[in-house]
Amino acid sequence: MIRSIIVTAACLGLLLTGCNDTPAEMDDAVAEFQGKLVKAEDVAYQYSLSEENIADYLKEAAVVSEARSLGIEVSEEEVKDHRDKMYPGLAEESETAFFEKQADVLNIEPEEYYDDWADKFVERNMYMQLYVQEKFANPQTEEEFDQWSEKLEAHINELFADYKAAGDIVIY
Repeated sequence: MIRSIIVTAACLGLLLTGCNDTPAEMDDAVAEFQGKLVKAEDVAYQYSLSEENIADYLKEAAVVSEARSLGIEVSEEEVKDHRDKMYPGLAEESETAFFEKQADVLNIEPEEYYDDWADKFVERNMYMQLYVQEKFANPQTEEEFDQWSEKLEAHINELFADYKAAGDIVIY
């Protein structure tokens, strides 16, 4: 449970960083992932647009792909249940500014953006958490957590590099 909270907090932390917008049309392709175009809009639903955030988005996509290759599946019902528990509505003041800004970038209402964001964020986050649970043992101490965190970051960066080397990730 603690690891779940930590992974969620880390993902949310990534979301709220990088308010460095790159001017882009939302239909512009910013990358390819496994042969499919990734548009600025796809990234903007999770992050502010920046080179670093595009890479983070693609790292998450690689983890989700790896999770699926391990047979991990997350149902729409599981996503809905988790979303309703974790993200009941647009309330946190610190997050509201981000949601309003991204809604403006996407030319939609903040509530619509929030609903779409929550669904996409929760699904990706659930896949990532289940993948981490499958691949890494639970840290029991703060020292173990620090080592675990370093191993996890190195693993994700290695996945990203492997996907790029294989041509499964192409950043424009």
